[in-house]
Amino acid sequence: MVEWETTNYLSNITPQKSALNQGPWERLESAERMLARRDGVEAVYVMTGPVYRRDMAPLPNADEPHKVPSGYWKVVAIQTNSGIRLAGFFMDQETPRNANFCDQASTVAEIEGRIGLTLFPALAGEAREALRTASAPLKSDLGCDDD
Repeated sequence: MVEWETTNYLSNITPQKSALNQGPWERLESAERMLARRDGVEAVYVMTGPVYRRDMAPLPNADEPHKVPSGYWKVVAIQTNSGIRLAGFFMDQETPRNANFCDQASTVAEIEGRIGLTLFPALAGEAREALRTASAPLKSDLGCDDD
């Protein structure tokens, strides 16, 4: 079984505006797939979730009550010989279709602050703080210029 088949269910999706879904979010997901095919990359780990920071209009013609997220976050990580490298991104539902996903980069600490969750809770001390505040050293591997 292909791994995506274990999570690709309607109960495991949330609505994204088409400009976000077909624009920067799709380009980020394409960059993840390309990263997974690179020589020397054994695995790509991705955490993604919705954000409910403001009320959004419900989907038209929906047959049951629901909430639409105001945005989404994603953390992409790989394990290398020198340790874990990651990049974080936060995208609002209003992110334009032509937006560059690289411009939506965030640290894990910024994402945690926005979503109210603790990512990597099993890590402690300096290792956790280094991941929380890293300025996305994996960005260049995803096609972004490091600033």
